[in-house]
Amino acid sequence: MEGFFTAGKKSGIWNFWFENGNKESTGGYKEDLQEGEWTYWYKAGAVWKKGMYKNNQKTGIWTTWFENGKKLQEGRFVNDKEQGLWTSWFENGECLSKGKFKNGIMDSLWSFNYPSGRPSSRVNYVNGKKHGSWLSWFDATDVIQEKGEYWYDLKIGYWMTYNQKGRTLDMEGKYNKLGKQSGKWKYYYPEGALMQEQNYKDGRLTGKSVAYYQSGAIKSISNYKIIKERKRGKTAKYQSVPHGTWVFYDLRGAEVGRMYYENGKRKN
Repeated sequence: MEGFFTAGKKSGIWNFWFENGNKESTGGYKEDLQEGEWTYWYKAGAVWKKGMYKNNQKTGIWTTWFENGKKLQEGRFVNDKEQGLWTSWFENGECLSKGKFKNGIMDSLWSFNYPSGRPSSRVNYVNGKKHGSWLSWFDATDVIQEKGEYWYDLKIGYWMTYNQKGRTLDMEGKYNKLGKQSGKWKYYYPEGALMQEQNYKDGRLTGKSVAYYQSGAIKSISNYKIIKERKRGKTAKYQSVPHGTWVFYDLRGAEVGRMYYENGKRKN
């Protein structure tokens, strides 16, 4: 490294080098604190990032580059925290993400993309948490992958996930205000036929579940119950266990098996 000291403190322009002789960084100091414009390089010699400091804190526009010279990220700092619009890119030059920060925290509608440039997802952030409508897409297609709503990072309300190949539903159901699966959920085969119906309470299976063959014929009927499990010295936990009659059918609808459970234990 190379620079000046004033009264025992770094002052003026300082330069730093890698062990291979290439410059690592250069910029100013004022009473041992970074001040003014600084530039940083990759070990091989390409510029890595550049921006301003004030009293040892990042300020103003900062830009970061890939080693190939294309931009990696760019945005503004205020008092060493990201503020306002920030944009990131893939190494091929396509936009990776774009949105705003407030005091270093994501706080606006953000858009994310695939390396192809096609949209990956769109979601609003409030104080750094997903809040509002969510949409995501499969790459290289216009097919929606998932849609629903967040409430401060919790999935709430009705959500749908789609199958890329068949452009059909993969699963659908509701989340309660705690972000747990609730009520009836449906799952589908890639071709679109109903595969299974299950019931949830606070994210745990309960009541009757029905599985189907692709033809629509019933494959099995099972039943669950939520029980409280207590262990000495530990907080009681709830878990879902098989409870009641389970019946299995062949493609023609003939019964091929039957079992009975009581609180998770098989009785026959």
